Amino acid sequence: MKVHWKKMVGGVALVSVAFGSSAAAQPALQEHVTAIKQSIEDSKVALRQYEWIETTIISVKGEEKSRTQQRCYYGADGKIQKVALAQPAQQESSGGRRNRRGGRLRERVVERKTEQITEYMQRAVQTVHSYLPPDPALIQQSQDAGKVMMQPLDDTRIRITLGDYLRPGDALSVELDLANNRILALGVETYIEDAEDAVSFTVTFGELDSGVSYQSEIVLDAPSQNVTVTVQNSGYRRLTP
Repeated sequence: MKVHWKKMVGGVALVSVAFGSSAAAQPALQEHVTAIKQSIEDSKVALRQYEWIETTIISVKGEEKSRTQQRCYYGADGKIQKVALAQPAQQESSGGRRNRRGGRLRERVVERKTEQITEYMQRAVQTVHSYLPPDPALIQQSQDAGKVMMQPLDDTRIRITLGDYLRPGDALSVELDLANNRILALGVETYIEDAEDAVSFTVTFGELDSGVSYQSEIVLDAPSQNVTVTVQNSGYRRLTP
């Protein structure tokens, strides 16, 4: 079994394991990867019967800057459809008058900084959605390239880490319950535009009364910009036929 080390974003080292020389390891890895892909597909199929509310909260330096909600459901094409819900009116900040007293130049600096942060927050949200739900084809692609690490966590759980999943140098890790092949958690190490702008996010899973697994909360941390994005999925209910 060949082991290769590769530097990842955030200074984390990824072990890329090529199982071609290990007859025992190859079937086990393939079995777990297949289980992960099947769990993703089963969840997507089951969730097509539901609609839910997605709440996205963006904070800068620990202060909440925006909160939006969308009604979500799967369309006929198998893709998630989102309908924006009415948002509560935000109170106008009194800082505008203070900025004007400081001069137009200062006001422009503040406006430009606000625009930059807003654009960054939008890209951060887009980054989250580009990874979720994981794409079985990209999972298989990472495995075929030999960029996989399999780590036992205990007698009932393992973690599969897939390198270069969506972008060069990124990694998607999946925690799998061996008893029922159910995904327990996801983790992603990636970046917004370049490797120096590293971000990470974790996904916590919940289970509906029907036994359907869903992504209950996603938390992205972007330390370079002091930005945190939290996406909460709640209010699941069956669609009316």
